[in-house]
Amino acid sequence: IWKLGSEILFYHPKSNVETFNNFADRMKNIGVLNYLKISLQHALYLLHHGMLEDANRNLTDAEAWRYGEKSSSQEVLINLVQAYKGLLQYYTWSRKKMELSELADEDDYAYTAKTQHMLNQSCKTSASISALLKTPGVWDPFVKSYVEMLEFYGDQDGAREILTNYAYDEKLPSNPNAHIYLYEFLKREKAPRAKLISVLKILHGIVPSHPLMLEFHTMLRKSETEEHRKLGLGVLFEFLDFAGCTKNITAWKYLATYLKQTLME
Repeated sequence: IWKLGSEILFYHPKSNVETFNNFADRMKNIGVLNYLKISLQHALYLLHHGMLEDANRNLTDAEAWRYGEKSSSQEVLINLVQAYKGLLQYYTWSRKKMELSELADEDDYAYTAKTQHMLNQSCKTSASISALLKTPGVWDPFVKSYVEMLEFYGDQDGAREILTNYAYDEKLPSNPNAHIYLYEFLKREKAPRAKLISVLKILHGIVPSHPLMLEFHTMLRKSETEEHRKLGLGVLFEFLDFAGCTKNITAWKYLATYLKQTLME
């Protein structure tokens, strides 16, 4: 009932926030076993309408809610509730970060206050999101937010560990974005080419038509090993095999360059 009712109220032209709030509150009281799911959907609805404080209060109430013995499924939902709270805290942190960049004087009281507030928010976000990342699932927005904060405070090792686990943990579902995030991080770190190639090689196996395959081809072409150069040509052909890539001018230029070099050898 709550799923159907939520969908109707979400799309009905005469529906409003007050109506949805009343419906959600009634459903929480009736469907106790689905309290956490209803609370999450309620919070997402409020977020959709830009009501961040109301969404945060809703998630805080859900976080504190308990019914009967704590089951494994209930624990996952609680972690998800906490993670969404973490996203809201990240939003506050990100906004303060933008404000901080506009303050020139680092000795100014406002600068110090905002810096401390950002640090507090980052600690809360870390606590809220870290538990969720141990649960199998696709957690892209949570990972990106968490890593951005870790990098901002210079915790490169922590960021690398999060991204490496997210990409390679066998308990997590296959996710091309996990390898993209890791590659982008390693690239920012100016990691050795061999590391970058190893990450893109896995991404190639998942999404051979991804735009990063052109970077992958370039790295392989510059490699000193014959095996890599052959793989680079294969990567390019596979990329051009996809309908959406056949008109990619850059890819065709790379192929022309490769063929020209081959003929000159």
